[in-house]
Amino acid sequence: MLKFGPDVKDFKQIKTGDRVTTEYFEHTAFDVRKPDERPIAEEASAVEVAAPGGKAGGAAVAMWK
Repeated sequence: MLKFGPDVKDFKQIKTGDRVTTEYFEHTAFDVRKPDERPIAEEASAVEVAAPGGKAGGAAVAMWK
């Protein structure tokens, strides 16, 4: 189950019986380095939401390294 916060817009447009299509992806990557190399710590995220009054939709991405 996915939960959505108050920043999700245009949910009021979705009615019982509407068909909703979602995609959820999860990936894992490995960082290979020499034993004497220090690990790199980074974090990034991005969110895109539908325009006000537009068709409900959006995307979110998060990355930790």
